[in-house]
Amino acid sequence: MFSQFKQLIDAAEAKVSGFDKLQVSLQASQKEVTMLEQLVQTQQKQLESFSAQDQLVSQLTRRLAAQSQALEQLEVSSQHREKQFDVVQSQAIVLQQEVGQKRKRIQDLESDGTFKVQKIQQLQHKLQEYRGICSYVSLHTQQLEQQLQEQQGEQESQQATDPQKLTQAAVCQRFSIFATSQSNASADLPDQDNSVAEGAAGLLAMTSTADRTQATQSEADAQHSADDPGCHPEATPSQAGTVARGSASQEPRAESAPKRASCVITGRHPNTPRQVAVICRQLTGTLVLGDCCQQLKILHNGSEMAPPDFEAAAGCSKGKNWKANIKVQGSNGRNQTLKLWLPGLMQLMGDHSKIAVVKDTDINELLDPETGLRHLQDE
Repeated sequence: MFSQFKQLIDAAEAKVSGFDKLQVSLQASQKEVTMLEQLVQTQQKQLESFSAQDQLVSQLTRRLAAQSQALEQLEVSSQHREKQFDVVQSQAIVLQQEVGQKRKRIQDLESDGTFKVQKIQQLQHKLQEYRGICSYVSLHTQQLEQQLQEQQGEQESQQATDPQKLTQAAVCQRFSIFATSQSNASADLPDQDNSVAEGAAGLLAMTSTADRTQATQSEADAQHSADDPGCHPEATPSQAGTVARGSASQEPRAESAPKRASCVITGRHPNTPRQVAVICRQLTGTLVLGDCCQQLKILHNGSEMAPPDFEAAAGCSKGKNWKANIKVQGSNGRNQTLKLWLPGLMQLMGDHSKIAVVKDTDINELLDPETGLRHLQDE
């Protein structure tokens, strides 16, 4: 019994010692479990942090996508604005060119206006001179008529003596009166210039021609009446003088009739353009500038015509002032008369222009290469 009990005690002690070991191992396993639980908790915390980071990353991704879309929109708007800027810049360049052209047009108009003002002043000065000439001539004409009336009265009173001697005496007296008036022409006009005196002398010379014709006719009539007393008994010397004066006064008018200017080219600048656009009132054409010894022609509706004929077709007086009525059309919208455009480039037959053909001068110094018009001195 005792041995059995001892065995039981030994077995119990052995079991107790095994239980202690188990308890120690249980404690160790509990520690490991707690450690594992801590690890699990840390891992869960890490997982939670990772999920939060994922959310942050997704938010950042969405923000980046929105920002990229905004950048794309900004880029599109910047491109659109660049295009608008290019359009505005091109429009500004066009406006600057238009402003430059308008300024040049204004300068051309101002220069043309100053030239026209100078021309008007010259014409007014000439008009004053011609008025002075007319007043001077009318005054001296009245004096001469009074003297002639007095002489005619004396001649009629002495008509019974000798008609032939009376006519010769009248001729001598008229010539002496004209010589006296012409010699005193410059002395009677102290305040006028030389052109007025020359004009007065020319008109007196015209009057002298009429007086000489009248005297010659009177002498011939008197001699004819002396040879044939029955011929024209009613005609008196005063009436014959009046008829002679009327016929002689028409001679200067016939000589001063305008002549049609010739259009044959006698000189030409070698680089002058062959064709130039011209206009006369509302009629347009093309001026053909040929070589020497050729006619100056204008093409209009497929037909050739001389400049005076083109001027007449436009409704102007034919052949009188075609160089001033026909104008060259410039590319800038400005027109220039042939009277200003032709000198130095072209010489025509009968053209008494003081400027001959300037063959040794560059054509660009005479013509503007952009507009095709002449460089004027006042420009």
